[in-house]
Amino acid sequence: MKHKIIFVHGFGVKKDARGMFTQIIESLKKEEKLKDTEFITVDLNDVKDTDIYLNSLSKQAELLKNTYNREYFGDCVFDLICHSQGCVVASIAKLEKIRNVFFIAPPTNNDIQKTINSFKKRSGTKIDLLNESILMRKDGSRTFVTKEYWEDRKNLNYLDEYQTFAKINNIIVILGNQDETISNEAIEKSLRKITLIKIDGDHNFEGESRLNLIATIKKSF
Repeated sequence: MKHKIIFVHGFGVKKDARGMFTQIIESLKKEEKLKDTEFITVDLNDVKDTDIYLNSLSKQAELLKNTYNREYFGDCVFDLICHSQGCVVASIAKLEKIRNVFFIAPPTNNDIQKTINSFKKRSGTKIDLLNESILMRKDGSRTFVTKEYWEDRKNLNYLDEYQTFAKINNIIVILGNQDETISNEAIEKSLRKITLIKIDGDHNFEGESRLNLIATIKKSF
């Protein structure tokens, strides 16, 4: 039986952002039980050189669903590994027949102003919610955001989306104890029918915590 893992990246980044998925894939490939697994990464936004042109969350969910439908065969076993806002995208897509869904550092509070404030202080950032915003990233790249993204996002309750998705799939949530971006407490209090794992690490599980994240994922295969 064919086994495939689809990776769903976070907000305004490329599929190989910060090396997270690349490192996870390289490690999983070394596992004997995963030697025949197919690893699928996909850019859910438009990428031009180092710049990202952000699609609405609905559009990203549609692209994810298209990828799943293209890759799905009756005898396939699928797993999803999602990071940050990729957890929202996967929930909106409502993919079924997934064996395990890994939510890595899922956002809980859909606070658009908080997102804007986190970028506003960076030189080159331009906020225009009625047209196009430009968000400067730490690495010097730019994320272009249309008004359609903000409008689509403001109507979502992330926790409700997760709870609905958990009714049709087995969700394993991995939280970083030192996450500087999201509230772990909201996940712990609000979600039911999930497996919750807490380990040391920041939002992107940088440094040595990345190895612990990978080891945690491996235990579920």
